[in-house]
Amino acid sequence: MVDRLLARAASGPACLGPAAGLSLPASLGSGDPIPTVDGKPILDAKWPLDLDPVTVPFKLRTETVLRRAGYLDDLTRFDTLTEAEVLGWWNAGAATVADLRFTGNRAIRRHLEEADLRSRMNVDLAAVADEPWAPRIWHRDPRFARYLPKRAGTVHQIAVSGDPEARRGLWRHVGGLRAAVAAQAALSLPDAVAEYVEAISGQHGRRLVVLLARTGLNGRDPISGTSAGRMLGVSSARIYQLQAQLERNRVRCRPPAGVWMPQVDEADRSGWPDEFTLVGVAAVRRLLSPP
Repeated sequence: MVDRLLARAASGPACLGPAAGLSLPASLGSGDPIPTVDGKPILDAKWPLDLDPVTVPFKLRTETVLRRAGYLDDLTRFDTLTEAEVLGWWNAGAATVADLRFTGNRAIRRHLEEADLRSRMNVDLAAVADEPWAPRIWHRDPRFARYLPKRAGTVHQIAVSGDPEARRGLWRHVGGLRAAVAAQAALSLPDAVAEYVEAISGQHGRRLVVLLARTGLNGRDPISGTSAGRMLGVSSARIYQLQAQLERNRVRCRPPAGVWMPQVDEADRSGWPDEFTLVGVAAVRRLLSPP
């Protein structure tokens, strides 16, 4: 009995022996170094002060520990956040560190990319807003409607005070819009008037030619409804219907500042073509005039 008691005392307290269930991890040998915790910041860049962490798709546990540690109230603390600090939080582990590193860095990269795009968009839209045609081209002008958001107003209104979605829509199509503007500006005055009337009336070919002649928008004195009907093989009543449809569309499609057609401005400065009569000039001006 005495020998057994002496042997137990020599082996040390029972709570520190193998019977207590304490042992080194099997992956570590007696000569292996103990793993160290990374003390460098988890994030690759500073946290943007205009990026709300609540909008970042962190896992629920990650968001919870961040909130408990006060990081959602002081965004500057993200800049010095380390793995060692996270592992010292209650209920945080390697999965939380991985989520912070992957999701946080991805959110910062996307935020900075979007900020760069917004900066470029603002520069481009500021340049568009300064164009002389910006207040006179809008979403109802069929020549340019494909490049503008629906129900968004004039180019100037969208570029200066449009909602974010409308401004992005304009910015995406600003190259096409500028190309369309340049193509319209290269037309002669008669061709520009004819193309606009065709766009707002939906009439083409011979019907368009007769409609221009009936309204004086070809630059000459208008022909009678009867003559226009004979040219198309329809009644004069049908011609009046076409005129009424053109008038409705004229009112609907013109912007508040008047329709953009630089050829008319040039004619006012340098003189109208010889084939334009006074009645024809008045008809064209009325077509483009503001409400």
